[in-house]
Amino acid sequence: MLNLPVYSDTTGSFVSGVGFRDDYEQTTWVAPIDPTLRWDDEDSASAATIDPPVMRHPRLNGKHGFVIHEACWQLLQRELLPDEISLKRLLAICESLPFPLAGLGVYWGHDYGHLLVLEGQGMYPWEDALVDDCYNPVTRLYAKEDPYDVPEVSVSMLAQTGLLPTWSPLTQSKDCFSKIPWDILESIAIELPTKYALGLRHVSKNYLPLLYSRPFWASRFQPRGDRCFMFEKWESHETTDWLSLYRLTSLCRCSPGLKNRRRIWKLIRPLVETIKLRLAENTNLASETKIMLLWDGIG
Repeated sequence: MLNLPVYSDTTGSFVSGVGFRDDYEQTTWVAPIDPTLRWDDEDSASAATIDPPVMRHPRLNGKHGFVIHEACWQLLQRELLPDEISLKRLLAICESLPFPLAGLGVYWGHDYGHLLVLEGQGMYPWEDALVDDCYNPVTRLYAKEDPYDVPEVSVSMLAQTGLLPTWSPLTQSKDCFSKIPWDILESIAIELPTKYALGLRHVSKNYLPLLYSRPFWASRFQPRGDRCFMFEKWESHETTDWLSLYRLTSLCRCSPGLKNRRRIWKLIRPLVETIKLRLAENTNLASETKIMLLWDGIG
């Protein structure tokens, strides 16, 4: 397995290079100290290595860590752009998670995108909720594909250059949306999830042009859109037929590698939100405000 340890010791928090291990019974994970190296690089043979105790194994000499799949680490870095991963924060999250009574890894509370069958009720966090592996042949097949380097993305999906037809909004006296300029209607739809934005067509015929709105469909591929896993398109200005690309990247039509990326991206987004959590900048002011509100309530 290709993984990299994220670990801490008495001097700080660190991430190593990519290591390799085929023995699950090992208590350590040997990897290059240099995070830019991999175990199979020519330079790694003579490079210094790190072997921190990981996962369930106890801290040794103040050192302990967790292992992360190489591709998952790359996707986590992409999702957090332009920020860098806070190693201290990530380790704190991992250390806060329970270790089930059985198994080698921490319990994240999910089934890894339908790869596991979990007991959903009546379980304490420290109990092993794993019932069995999911033997859905389709899911297990695409879950083995590389989710980061997907060749199909650079070949066909980036070449969508067709033009969408234009459609001017209608004017109806009884429709309040007809009094709002189209650029504002379009901006409202861009801020909504796709399902709810398209539902506006049932509220007002003036939202029918949304089907042919290039800015709207392009926004689906931005970091907060439902096609944000297509990070190759975040800075793209070449595609014009975003609707066709949206259809091409649906779950039933995209390639196995992109399906696996979609699965993992959905799993890491809650982790990213937790990593980004910060205390209020002025905690003293926040406390004073709370005290004033409580005082006003008493008075």
